[in-house]
Amino acid sequence: MNTKLFISMICLALGVSFVHTSAIAQNTARKADTPAYNQQQIDVIKRMNTAFKTGQWKNLKENMTGDFYAFGIDSRLDSMSVDELVGYWTEARKSYSVKDMSEGYWNTISVKEGPTKGDWVFHWSDMTLRYPQADKDVWFPYHIAYKMEGNKAKRAYFYYDTNLIMKQLGYTQTPPIMPTEKE
Repeated sequence: MNTKLFISMICLALGVSFVHTSAIAQNTARKADTPAYNQQQIDVIKRMNTAFKTGQWKNLKENMTGDFYAFGIDSRLDSMSVDELVGYWTEARKSYSVKDMSEGYWNTISVKEGPTKGDWVFHWSDMTLRYPQADKDVWFPYHIAYKMEGNKAKRAYFYYDTNLIMKQLGYTQTPPIMPTEKE
């Protein structure tokens, strides 16, 4: 057998062995928890959605823990308690109404350990708001991750594109004025 071919085959075998061993050694992440579909918890969030859509704040609050907090509702605030959230939405309803809120997609997961330990409900959907003063409908997709405590929502993390809403209402964004090199 040719010496160069033999050495090449040995190097290739060692290289494959090294890559395979390194890949196995670096795979220390724990396995993802499997979804634990929980229809009761999804139904809680569906009741909250109905209460939000119709402005039935008492029904909304009945499905939240006393120490509930919402994150990502208003870019000016870090979080809102139950009463702050209801006050915010009550005030906001003076400028818009919920025209449509699709059923969307649902999933649940139960995380066994770590900083996100607990039961979660995930909801992906879209919404159309009616702004009568602007005579406009505004459509946007959203995602909300709810941390549950039993059959009540304890935390809600809202994700949606506020720029998309503002653009549909006719607002524009102007980048900050950058200083010139002479300054």
